[in-house]
Amino acid sequence: MIQKIRIDDRLLHGQVAFSWKSALGFDAIVIASDAAANDPMRKQVIKMCCPEGVRLAVRTVEGAAETTAFSEEYDDLVDGVVDALEPLGEERAKLRRESLVDEATEKLDDAQAELDDAKAEAEQELTDAEAELSDARAELDDGWAEYYDGLDTFRR
Repeated sequence: MIQKIRIDDRLLHGQVAFSWKSALGFDAIVIASDAAANDPMRKQVIKMCCPEGVRLAVRTVEGAAETTAFSEEYDDLVDGVVDALEPLGEERAKLRRESLVDEATEKLDDAQAELDDAKAEAEQELTDAEAELSDARAELDDGWAEYYDGLDTFRR
């Protein structure tokens, strides 16, 4: 008999598992998560959160659907919830996408501002270097002129 179904995007943690165990007295937990089922580290962490004497199955979503421990009762409970959650999931996906686009746009704007500042600084450094070079050339020209004037004076 199914005693509790929790559908959300968080995984099991010890506080929930132990409080539910004392309140409901269940003897098995099935977690349907592709990410957890394919990540040995996550599986190990979930196992550490599982109360003693409780069987734990971490399955892919497809694998969980094929678990024979579920009955028609499960199908009746879950089908209604899935039908109700699908539009909500689509809406959350749109909101998450918008959030990611906003975050990425903000990062791009920050990077563009940083690039513009660096470009302006580099252009200023180039302008300063060109002025310094021009001053050095003028000083060199003055030095050569002084040199040739000295040669002319010496030759006379």
